Amino acid sequence: MNIAMPSQSEFWAGGFGDEYTEREHYTPRQFDAIWETAVGTPRSKMYKDFIGSLDRNIKILEVGANYGLQLQLLQEMGFKNLYGLEINKSAIELAHKDVHDIYIMQGDALDLPFKDNSFDLVFTSCFLIHIAPANRKQVMSEIRRVSKQYVLGYEFFAKEETEINYRGNTNVLWKTDFRALYQRNFPDLELIKEEIYSKGTRTDGMFLLKK
Repeated sequence: MNIAMPSQSEFWAGGFGDEYTEREHYTPRQFDAIWETAVGTPRSKMYKDFIGSLDRNIKILEVGANYGLQLQLLQEMGFKNLYGLEINKSAIELAHKDVHDIYIMQGDALDLPFKDNSFDLVFTSCFLIHIAPANRKQVMSEIRRVSKQYVLGYEFFAKEETEINYRGNTNVLWKTDFRALYQRNFPDLELIKEEIYSKGTRTDGMFLLKK
């Protein structure tokens, strides 16, 4: 029996997701420059600050990997066992051209196609912001389920949940305190490190949790 995807999954798997991939296609250096302008710190430096001490042979999964840019930054740091899950087919096709020795497959974050504890670290980057509040706990639960040890996140930050109109679309972008939501829903997750990056009107949060 075929089960229809939730409307948000269809939204990102379809034309809007295609446009996003084309619009947000950067090299790692371009991306670092954009983030330094946006919040004052290159993303590669953030990763070094948060997970730079971890063994380079650990198995890492990014949920919502798009064409693998974040995974490329980790690859440049020396991490070897890198995997991504992405719902948009065009992004996966681009990943196959852009990245090497990184495996990115198609799938939905609501039902991750992996066994419990399959990865040492599971992370998201500006991905949970696009998960509807009604589905958020399920996605977080799936991320926690497939992680053996660490959960890493980089998301828009706000003390109170706030919906943002995104390129004329509603019901596709929210900011909140995602670290607090993880720990509220899953008390076994211990906070290892957290940093709030703020510049101008923008505030983002990065956090590392451990099971």
